[in-house]
Amino acid sequence: MIDDNSYELDSLDYLNDASFVLFGEGQIFKEDRRVKPAQDVQRRKMLFEELDIGLSMILGQIDKRYAREGMIFNLMVAGRSGVGKTTFINSLFETELIPPTQHQEHGSLPLENYHFLLQNHDGSVNLKLQIVDTPGYANKINNNYCWVPLINYLDEQMTRYVFQEEQPYREEEKRDSRVHCCLYFIEACDTQLHPIDIISMRELSSRCNLIPVLSKSDYLTEAELTAVKQRVKDVIRLQNIKICRFFQSRDKTKEVYGNVPYCVKIQSMVYHWQKNVIRPLEFKTSFDKLQFNELRDLIFGETCTEFVESTETYYERCRQYLLEYRIKNARDDVENNTDLRGLQEYLLYHSVAKSRVDEEMTVFTNPTYLDKVSALKQKYTERLIAEDGVFDKWVERLARTQKNFNLEIKNLQSQINAIKETTKVRSTSNATLVQEM
Repeated sequence: MIDDNSYELDSLDYLNDASFVLFGEGQIFKEDRRVKPAQDVQRRKMLFEELDIGLSMILGQIDKRYAREGMIFNLMVAGRSGVGKTTFINSLFETELIPPTQHQEHGSLPLENYHFLLQNHDGSVNLKLQIVDTPGYANKINNNYCWVPLINYLDEQMTRYVFQEEQPYREEEKRDSRVHCCLYFIEACDTQLHPIDIISMRELSSRCNLIPVLSKSDYLTEAELTAVKQRVKDVIRLQNIKICRFFQSRDKTKEVYGNVPYCVKIQSMVYHWQKNVIRPLEFKTSFDKLQFNELRDLIFGETCTEFVESTETYYERCRQYLLEYRIKNARDDVENNTDLRGLQEYLLYHSVAKSRVDEEMTVFTNPTYLDKVSALKQKYTERLIAEDGVFDKWVERLARTQKNFNLEIKNLQSQINAIKETTKVRSTSNATLVQEM
């Protein structure tokens, strides 16, 4: 049935100037195309306000789904050995998540993964947390390319997730280990940033959301802390180190960039008194200058989903590049191998396999490998220059010898000509004497 506010369709000619939208049962509302856009939008808004189709319940359903399935968050803590990475994680959750004994026993490993399931008080929110620790980082005599295991780990997680999505049983085998956020710790007591810290932050910032943290900030006075923080900001700007570069919200990126490096204190001594956590320490810096709570709210507060969503955006770019790279390899292999004898499928399988991708993308993009290739090229160039110099000297010596030979030939030719002239004169004299006789 059509109510008084609706319009019946009398002829098809009227459809040229109007369109109709069906709502509910038998209710057809006229939408005149000749109406101005502003009025049309207002009319649409009024129509939707009068209807209740349950859109307000979608947010509640999304909350229930995340509460049931939980949320995955992967955090990496990087920095030189002894800056307080493990202690900061334990202070962040006010409990001993990473025991120092494990850190000491496995200190020779480049990376360590810790998996936790965190819940709120009523158990309605589940957070699947993975912490990637870097014990013993830059703690060797030769620290050249010490950041390579970190960037290889980040790239490997992206590549592994792409191949996991291609498996037939993804729900059982797929495991998200992509790093959503990386906290890089810088010791505040240092007079200047170490080159390893600069290079590491620059490499890490191109692959994940990086946040520099100034540890042991409570050891400095307020004036010293302000100077150190400004010095770190200048280095970040001059070295083009991106902070949270994958954030989709520019305002949030500017806010984080304005606060870096976050100044925190590292305190492992903990006392429990009347269910309260007490960390006694005499501070040179006031609590207003420390940003421990701000950093915790940034990671697990309103921007927690921003870290995850921005990582998804970066992952899509990596996935597109990886698929194009594998398709190109397969096409080149088929074109370059004409005599396959029915082994096209095997060749294509080998071209797109993960083993080949890891071999080519990990080995041939490894800075150590590239440095060795560059050193060999430089050595070859130096040897080539040296051989060119030897060849030039040989050519110069040959030219000088040839010049000497030419002079000697010229002298000999002159002597021959002189002898010929002498012989000719004597012959003429002899002929004259014979005639006279």
